[in-house]
Amino acid sequence: MAHSNARAGATLLALALVTLVSACAGFGAYEAAYAEPEASGTPPFEAADSPAMVRSVAESDAVALRASRPDDTVRPGPSAERLRVYSGALELSVARVDAARQSVIDYVQEIGGHVERSGDDGLVVRVPAGRFAEAMQRIESEGILLSRSVETADVTEQYADLERRLEIAERSRDRLYVLLERSEEASERVAILREIRRLTEEVERLRSSLASLADLAAFSRISVRLVPRMQATGPIRDRIPFRWIARLDPLTTTLPAAAREIPLTVPDSFAVFETGGRIHAEGADGSRIRAGARSNEPVGSPAFWAQALAFHLEPFYQTVSSVAVGSFAGVELVSRGAVASHYLVLVTVREEELIVLEVFLPTPDARETLMPQIISMIEGGWL
Repeated sequence: MAHSNARAGATLLALALVTLVSACAGFGAYEAAYAEPEASGTPPFEAADSPAMVRSVAESDAVALRASRPDDTVRPGPSAERLRVYSGALELSVARVDAARQSVIDYVQEIGGHVERSGDDGLVVRVPAGRFAEAMQRIESEGILLSRSVETADVTEQYADLERRLEIAERSRDRLYVLLERSEEASERVAILREIRRLTEEVERLRSSLASLADLAAFSRISVRLVPRMQATGPIRDRIPFRWIARLDPLTTTLPAAAREIPLTVPDSFAVFETGGRIHAEGADGSRIRAGARSNEPVGSPAFWAQALAFHLEPFYQTVSSVAVGSFAGVELVSRGAVASHYLVLVTVREEELIVLEVFLPTPDARETLMPQIISMIEGGWL
């Protein structure tokens, strides 16, 4: 009986250590499990009841996990091939919006790209990364240039980190299958199966994030806003008394950086173009997360600015609803059209600054998938 209990305890301990290995956080806790085990008087495994293979596997996973720390990452030199994501935005004054839109679509399809979304006043296209500069220049020729921006995100290390985490998660799951085959206790088998299921979900999530980054690097995104020449000044939006609200656009960065860092961490499937005082990140499906700041003038609470956003932006959207998450308050704006996009504008006050968070979700499916992550991002970073 004592022998059986020792073996059960060793198996459960091995399970706990593998769980720590697979976690994205908790590096310190895992290393502590191996730091000076003699101090407690109990070694991490009982040699009589656990194969040496299990000990070596766990220790090798610990080494792999420590190697995946960002601080210990070997950074590729300047000559190494980098994985970069490009994103451009153009605002053009055109004689005929429909004709300009169709001309852009024809050109993009001709060079092997595709249309991500198309609306009444513009479109978003994806073009092969190698032809990004050429495409920007060609699309710009469709009208009179009102504004132009290009941003670049180097996702080389982000991609490598995800690959390492995926490898460790898969290896840890394989170890659990070995433990499952050896286990005879029903309670142990239930615990092992539960952890295998969690690791499987983590593996699928990491694979999805890698695919998203690869897609973003392969096809660059260009957002094109087409303004009818006779309405290039935007008479309706010019009537909004708060200029920063009038300039808000789901696809364009319009807010300056905050005085100090904005404590938000975006999902790892996004390419991050800016971080710190201003945040700009994009997902492969067209989702966008941006944050910036402006002075809180006139002085108003988040509730005041949420009401102002709802009142002034309602004419431009199908529906407007109030949203509150943590210290943030704002609106969710749903576009008109066959496929409804969702645009969240949330604000909070920090000292004399108004921090503005913008989230664009291109489809209802994107909203369903990302909203829990967005809420977690706000609650986790802004307490």
